[in-house]
Amino acid sequence: QEVDEQALIAARDNLEQRVEERTRELAAAQEKTTLSRDEAMQAQNQLTDAIESISEGFSLYDSNDRLVVCNSNYRNIMYPGIESVLQPGTSFEAIIRKAIEHGLIADAEDQGEVWVAERVEQHRNPGAPHVQRRAGDVWIQISERKTESGGIVAVYSDITNIKRAESALRESEERYTLAMEGANEGLWDWNLIKDEIYVSPNIEAMLGLRTEDRKTTLAGWLDRIHPDDIDQQREAERAHIKGDTEFYRCEYRALGHDGKYRWVLDRGLCP
Repeated sequence: QEVDEQALIAARDNLEQRVEERTRELAAAQEKTTLSRDEAMQAQNQLTDAIESISEGFSLYDSNDRLVVCNSNYRNIMYPGIESVLQPGTSFEAIIRKAIEHGLIADAEDQGEVWVAERVEQHRNPGAPHVQRRAGDVWIQISERKTESGGIVAVYSDITNIKRAESALRESEERYTLAMEGANEGLWDWNLIKDEIYVSPNIEAMLGLRTEDRKTTLAGWLDRIHPDDIDQQREAERAHIKGDTEFYRCEYRALGHDGKYRWVLDRGLCP
């Protein structure tokens, strides 16, 4: 009986030891799980902060073309007034349809289903960056690419100011061209380093120059000047380049498109 009691005590002590060891293992595992969860949460917060700090709009859609995450600039730039639609799990197609309903996409006007189909296809199989015209004459450059998992990551940049500056420049150039043509004058721009002279259409037509993209060389320009006038033209040119004169100015005879020489007043400024 004493032997049985000793065996029972030993078995009990062994069981308690095993329970204690298992308890410690479970506690360690729980602590590790908690730590991993905290680390994952910290990483998620850091990712969210990084996405929010981007000055452009940012979005990530999964392989099924459903929204995973986006930043506030994406909501504000692309979908003002319907930000509540941008919930994780919402399809890209559903989002752009809602945007069209609210008149946010100028490019989609009067195109309906055709535009939706083309845009969804473009989103799922992205290529080079493209520009989209939004409501209020706002222009957005969209850069999309596929991720390794088949999702779509995109950056949206507001380039409205750039587009307006380009438009203003075109209008200014058109007005200047009309003014030059009306005054029977032409414009040239000489790049001394490349030996390229850009000539306006008016000069090209007036002198009958054969140019490529309205560019010629100094030699091509001098070929049009009367032989008796070349020396004075070159001297006036050299004096201005050296800084001896405030402006370049020279009158000489130039060969016209009709094979006849005509007097021209040539003026310029070397910065």
